Amino acid sequence: MPNGIIDTATWQNYKNVINTFHKSVGKQSIIWRRLVANVDRYGEGNSKVTVDTPMEVLMGYNDGRTWPTNRIDQQGIRDEESLWLYLNIEHLREQGFLTPNNYLDFNPGLDRFIVQGVEYLGMGDISSSQTDTDPLYILLVLKRDENEVGHALR
Repeated sequence: MPNGIIDTATWQNYKNVINTFHKSVGKQSIIWRRLVANVDRYGEGNSKVTVDTPMEVLMGYNDGRTWPTNRIDQQGIRDEESLWLYLNIEHLREQGFLTPNNYLDFNPGLDRFIVQGVEYLGMGDISSSQTDTDPLYILLVLKRDENEVGHALR
């Protein structure tokens, strides 16, 4: 066993199981609103062009928090709720959504993620679920966009 306790064939089997598992779970539908252009031809005006890209992801809510997630300031009460997406790197690679360094190719300041009708900002991403050589997932933390207004059910 050249790589220690777990041999190369076992690691490869693990990668295959995880990538196959991803095809069976992670079916929460979201929209990735990707910014594809921000400046018009002459550098004038607001010319943001976005592309809505449907995605199926494994998602986790911040349900482990028991303290309030609202912040009160001069403008009222802001919802500071967050959630996370678990994105399979192989799936992202097949879709062409990775940088050359295997990170999600997104603009954290301008891209948005629409989850159940609410806009979220990408607040940080990190590789996760490593194997002997490569990570298999990217964990992306999302926070509600403060400029969006939530609607309560009545």
